[in-house]
Amino acid sequence: ATGVGQRRDAELVKTVIPSKSCEGTAAHTRIVRGVRGETRAIIEDAEAGVFVPPEDAKALADAVVQLKRNPGRHAELARNAYEYVHAHFDRTDLAREYAALLAEVAAAPAHEPIPG
Repeated sequence: ATGVGQRRDAELVKTVIPSKSCEGTAAHTRIVRGVRGETRAIIEDAEAGVFVPPEDAKALADAVVQLKRNPGRHAELARNAYEYVHAHFDRTDLAREYAALLAEVAAAPAHEPIPG
């Protein structure tokens, strides 16, 4: 399977990381995305996807066809995606980190700066 997605080419979406990116990669799904910003940086770091210009449907379709024609690359991206998500976006680990930060903030006296 291939996770395919297009985002609007707008400033607002450059800082958004859709949960479907993590969920799809955790299921061994390689990614074809028309994105910029944080999501693209994560997928590039993971070496887990193919990028096309945002809002370019033809480029998106062409990228999917190219992956379909290259099963070795398809499998490599899927493996990279799976390994990256499990190493960096484990929900249990993220929940623990978030809970620890909340506990630290709640314990800080009102006159001290918030940690972090």
